Amino acid sequence: SKEERYMYDTSLADLSLPERIKTLISLSRRFGPVFPTYGVILTPNNSWKCECGDPACLKSAGKHPRISRWNTAATTKEKQIADWCIQYPRANWGIVAGWLIDIGDFDAKPGKPNGVLTMAAWEAIHGVLSTVRVATGTGIHVYFKAGSGMQESNNDRLGIDGRADKSGYVMAPGSRHQNGRIYQIIEENELSACPAWLTEELYQNQPDTKSGSERESVELPNWRALGMA
Repeated sequence: SKEERYMYDTSLADLSLPERIKTLISLSRRFGPVFPTYGVILTPNNSWKCECGDPACLKSAGKHPRISRWNTAATTKEKQIADWCIQYPRANWGIVAGWLIDIGDFDAKPGKPNGVLTMAAWEAIHGVLSTVRVATGTGIHVYFKAGSGMQESNNDRLGIDGRADKSGYVMAPGSRHQNGRIYQIIEENELSACPAWLTEELYQNQPDTKSGSERESVELPNWRALGMA
């Protein structure tokens, strides 16, 4: 549909106001309550920086909440979403995990453990998942039905985090990462439950996975070459 074009090539902030409102309402109905975060703005040297204006804002640039008590203020209410769109036109947007979706956050930063390739290896063994996948700034998010096994957790040794339990959030499709990339839906299927093999790999076979928030440039793997498209 027209309002879903953003999922592939347009940031939410670059949509017209009516399209942005319509898109975010649709996102919230499908994936759960949303709220605005600071966005990123293009600098004269063609890099992106957080619109908060703090030069020390690096790791959380374009990700930290615009509002207080985001986990209770996040909403699916159309009027509130519209009001925020008007008030924060350059915002990125967060989706609170644990209402409609839980999320596996598989990172792929240079010089660090590659969670994307770890997930690809697991799927080669256990079978490729059919669900929703989102390309992030430096990896992928894999969406699952809420309450199906994913936990709020992190494992830096693997480069894999979990977002669940209404205590974490991920950036919504259409948000822009500080490296300029737009979070994009790259696989569009019905949401699946988190499979037992993934929870076993994350929480039984990896004792250093600990209860934990959103992480993040390398090129993403070619999903078709890996047999995952």
